[in-house]
Amino acid sequence: MVVAKEEQNGTEVLLEPAPNHFEPTKVYSEALFDAGILVEI
Repeated sequence: MVVAKEEQNGTEVLLEPAPNHFEPTKVYSEALFDAGILVEI
């Protein structure tokens, strides 16, 4: 996860491999979507 140095308790960004480049990430992203958790790619 990445956070701003100046605001350690602020918004976090999680960087993951894109689903079209790494098959397990596609399965994970689809499971999150099916659970109603929005993932922006």
